[in-house]
Amino acid sequence: DAAVLRFASPGLRADRDLVEAVVAQNGWVLRWASPELRADRDVVMTAVAQSGLALEFASDELRADREIVRAALAQDPSALECAADELLADRDIVTAAVLVDGSLLELASEDLRADPDLVLAAAGEDGAT
Repeated sequence: DAAVLRFASPGLRADRDLVEAVVAQNGWVLRWASPELRADRDVVMTAVAQSGLALEFASDELRADREIVRAALAQDPSALECAADELLADRDIVTAAVLVDGSLLELASEDLRADPDLVLAAAGEDGAT
């Protein structure tokens, strides 16, 4: 079980090769990686490719990285909840999420929620939104 990383020594939780191998099995394990590895682009990309919601445990800088967020959204559109606030105003990022789950429009910036095209795109996915 990859989650045993939480019990590993701080040195092992900072071992890049070990952590990258473990997050490839279970992206959520990123939560127990060292802060340096939660800010490591390659480690975080591996984690979000396995579990989009692992984005929650990435550094603030990487939660604002469009490529990382797009990879997280491709794995799980609800990862939009974990993206940096400025990306909630990014039309491309929000569109990628609402095309799969219209209810995610709720997370979009006020300006995007007022965009009729985006609202229609979201409604096309989820008429109950």
